[in-house]
This record gives sequence, structure tokens and C-alpha cells, in this order.
Amino acid sequence: MAMLTLKRLFWPIAAVALAVALLWTATVNQGLRDQVALLNRVAGLQGRWCTGLGQVNTVCEETLADLADRLGLDKDFMPLVTTALWRRSMGGVTVNGARRTLKTGVVSRKPVDDPKAAMGGSEELPATRR
Repeated sequence: MAMLTLKRLFWPIAAVALAVALLWTATVNQGLRDQVALLNRVAGLQGRWCTGLGQVNTVCEETLADLADRLGLDKDFMPLVTTALWRRSMGGVTVNGARRTLKTGVVSRKPVDDPKAAMGGSEELPATRR
């Protein structure tokens, strides 16, 4: 009698198990589709950000070059301005320190930072040892 009951319930149990598995797979697939859509939106946003940042950098470089020309300054003026801008925006992080953190290749062995380029006042002066 128990064997007959098992044979009679086998196909309904198998059908319910397969339906549960199909529902679970559909739920997981929808979650994965949502993740892919989110990652695609983030990648698009990152691409637009990088494009915009490149355009801003180009405008800034052109503006600084135009300013230097109008003031009658030569090309030696540009490293002073860029170093001062770096110090103002990055705080205590040096260019060499940022390169080490990002594990970029060494461009030159000499220091990249110019310690005499404090154009923005005393807050941009390099730290002194006491």
C-alpha cells in the first residue's frame, strides 16, 4: 500500500519541485538582469564623467595658457600654477605619493613637486621640519 501511494504521488511532487525550481531560477535571472542594467548605467555615467572631465581640463589648460600670454609670462609659469592647484585640491598628498599609491610607473627619478611654488599664500607652503 505504501509503495502504491509513493507511485501515485511521485509525479505531482516532481511537478511541484520543478515549478519551485523554475520560479527560483526566474527570480535569480531577474536579479541578475537588474544588476546588469545598473552596471551599464554606472558605466555610461562614468564614461560621460570622464569625457566631461577631459573637456574641463582642456578648457582649464587653454585658460591658463591664455592668462600666461596676456600677462606676458613664459612657459615656466605653468608648472608653478599646476603645482599650486595640486596643493590646494589634494592637501598633503604629493605627486610622488599619489604615484606610489596608484602604483604607476616612474617617469623620472627627480622630484616632481616644486617646493618653491606656493602661489596661494602660506597655506600652500610646504611643511617644514621642526
